[in-house]
Amino acid sequence: MEKKIEITNIEKGVGYATINFVYSDSLSQYFRYSKFIIESDIDFNLVPDSIIKVPFVCNVLPIIWLTDTTLVTGKLDQNFYDSIDAIKQGYMQMYPMLDFKGCIKCQTENNATQPSEKTLCLFSGGVDACTTALRHLQEPMILMSVWGSADHPLDDWQGWEMHERNLIEIANNFGKQLITLRSNFYTFIDNWGNLNRLINASGESWWHGFQHGIGLISLAAPIAFLQNVRTVYIAASFTKGEKVTCASDPTIDNNLKFNNTNVVHDGYELTRQEKVAYLVHKAGDIRIPMHVCLRPYQNEQNNCCKCEKCYRTILAILAEGGNPANFGFRNDLINTNRIISDIKYRLDISYPQFYLAIQNAIKENAQLISDKTLLDFAKYPNDKINNNFLKRLRQKIEKSRIHPILIKLLHWIK
Repeated sequence: MEKKIEITNIEKGVGYATINFVYSDSLSQYFRYSKFIIESDIDFNLVPDSIIKVPFVCNVLPIIWLTDTTLVTGKLDQNFYDSIDAIKQGYMQMYPMLDFKGCIKCQTENNATQPSEKTLCLFSGGVDACTTALRHLQEPMILMSVWGSADHPLDDWQGWEMHERNLIEIANNFGKQLITLRSNFYTFIDNWGNLNRLINASGESWWHGFQHGIGLISLAAPIAFLQNVRTVYIAASFTKGEKVTCASDPTIDNNLKFNNTNVVHDGYELTRQEKVAYLVHKAGDIRIPMHVCLRPYQNEQNNCCKCEKCYRTILAILAEGGNPANFGFRNDLINTNRIISDIKYRLDISYPQFYLAIQNAIKENAQLISDKTLLDFAKYPNDKINNNFLKRLRQKIEKSRIHPILIKLLHWIK
């Protein structure tokens, strides 16, 4: 029996659009809701249904391909539909161990008009996004932030309010308009269980490896239509030449089109350290309170200054002779001795290459740096960051039966 997903109708008005859909029983394990919701401060009545459907279709494309399903949509934007095969080829090239089948049944509608010079930057407030925004600051650019991703779940009202205040401050400092969009695109599917099992052979998670790139970009389609946007920028998370699999990649993102809009996967030629260097040296008097923290908004702080991501970014800024206080970090919470000690002996480091780049930057900018702790860290063998006696001992203790006893003992001593 043919597996099928079908859009049944669209409800829309000022501030909202809801795409209702049905699916075959055999696909129920992959969905949590049969409504795809988009909310923003725009009049969705002015957006054609063939454009409003773009975000939903993008977020289910990998599902229909990997489950060999037919997607029935009614009318779809012509330029978007024409770009789908190239997007699929990007996934096939990245994951040759998986079979990409399925098809789309639709009619197409041409929404293209004379494009303007406007651009739109997907804006999270992190290093990558801030670099992309700063690189294109002279363009008539809109910043768009999404509430509802893995980083900013819909049920975290307090965290989002703090994050949005931060984004507004950066947008104001950049002199740009900020548009916020809210969607259940991350939670309307079973992002954690059955979809991960579906792509088990890839070694990836669904969100990181298959969804978030086109999922985020496509949410810009209704706003891009209303604003007649020429280009949507999505900041690169990785650097050209790195052997990684990721849902956001030039081979996928740069093929996505809708209405008059093309997509640019921006900053792919830059390392993370080069992006930090760009921010430090090009921002000038512009204060950019970035949010990079893995412990979001603890104790009302934008960045905790204690997690690995904070450490990595603080060191990267210091390595370029910059002041972390200009980029969202409180100097009174920063202790470089503690940071270096934690990196060497306490924290599990997923990307040691980031620290190698930091060490090289410290050496290159030694005349700008007076902190002896940093200068000494530049000489520390990078291959020992995750492979030294004290870190191995800590890992063994944490895996042993005595670890809970030690924790209780230390708590009692304190």
